[in-house]
Amino acid sequence: MIKFKCDGFRSIKKGTEYGFAVIDNSRDAAQVFANRLATRQGKGYRATVQINSWSDDGKLSQYQAAIIAPSGAFENVWLTIEEVE
Repeated sequence: MIKFKCDGFRSIKKGTEYGFAVIDNSRDAAQVFANRLATRQGKGYRATVQINSWSDDGKLSQYQAAIIAPSGAFENVWLTIEEVE
């Protein structure tokens, strides 16, 4: 069973259904982790998630996410996603 991990969060199983999609890859998982972070910080919601770097085997990737506050202010955060079996 493949899982996606990010420090500080519960892991996500590949194929899990979330409100917006089925989690099939690290980008989908990064969107969920960014949403969890926005909720945890009470800042509103995640606007965008973009990949910044990845390993040759695709098992480790780093994403940049913009977290938007209700006031319109935003914060860029970095999420490292690891794919494990």
